[in-house]
Amino acid sequence: MKTLCTTVLTAILALFPLIMQAQKGNPQPDQVKLLKQFVGNWKAIIGTDTIAYGEYRSFGKGIDGHAWKKVGDKTIFEMKQLFGYDSETDKFIELEVSSDGDTELWICWFTSENVMVGVPYENIDNPDVALFKVEIVIQSSESYQRTLLKNGKPLNTRTMIRQH
Repeated sequence: MKTLCTTVLTAILALFPLIMQAQKGNPQPDQVKLLKQFVGNWKAIIGTDTIAYGEYRSFGKGIDGHAWKKVGDKTIFEMKQLFGYDSETDKFIELEVSSDGDTELWICWFTSENVMVGVPYENIDNPDVALFKVEIVIQSSESYQRTLLKNGKPLNTRTMIRQH
């Protein structure tokens, strides 16, 4: 009997860490690690002769980006982006400054390992009411799909392909 009790107690102690981990539920996605997947050069064909490009470099716990669109050899739009991690909200604050003078502030976060969403910063407390929303689905280490939505309806979608 003593041997049986010792065996059961040993088994319970061995399983204790697994039991405790299961009780914690699903851990939140590691926002910083997941954002770093975008580091690199990207390209998407978005229309006849129109191509979107993005270059993203690691910068601290965030990313420094440069995006632009070309029609043929002519650049028709450029934007600088800076994603900074906010540990209080466990989200990224993104500043976009475009060549046409517009400045936008977004809040972005991963809802799972392969889905990131973003809304204008003014909707940080209630993202469900945001007029605009961006959804990014990471398809693989080599591609992701970005969809801009207005009132929940897709305005445009593009698939970005990693360039080597």
